[in-house]
Amino acid sequence: MGLMLAAQHPEDVDKLMIVDSLPFYSVLFGANTPLRQRRKPAAMRDSIIAETQDAYAQNEREFLRSLVKSPEGLKAATRWAVASDKFSRARAMYEDMTTDLRPKLREIKMPITILYPWDARWASLKPAAIGLYRESYAPLPNKTFVRIDGSFHFNHARPAGVIRSSGECFPH
Repeated sequence: MGLMLAAQHPEDVDKLMIVDSLPFYSVLFGANTPLRQRRKPAAMRDSIIAETQDAYAQNEREFLRSLVKSPEGLKAATRWAVASDKFSRARAMYEDMTTDLRPKLREIKMPITILYPWDARWASLKPAAIGLYRESYAPLPNKTFVRIDGSFHFNHARPAGVIRSSGECFPH
């Protein structure tokens, strides 16, 4: 949403921070274009809607284990996910998987910091992870990537304004 705002209303954004997000989520599923990838998002949306509430809750718990590292955070995120409206979740997932902001990146001129999670157990994936971010954000002219060590998708809580990173920052 931050990228959308920056592209559509640049006068309202001085700088932006993106936390573990890609300009086109479906690249994680091998899609290069939204049109080519319409069936998978629709199938995912429809399967979430068709699940019983118990199956939905179990699937959310399993999914969140790969996104939340701390036991306390996992418990809270699971509680929120299970309490959420699965129809809204299904529609949001579809929208996320079919919205491609890559064509707009070249137009976004303000500084953007892109945080991405890192955990030591992913060591073999490091080149691919960095490559995915670099390639996805390649057209963005004014960017800095910052790796957040010891984190999954949902970063650990930090005091306001404090970022603990590996020091591995790479511009463009």
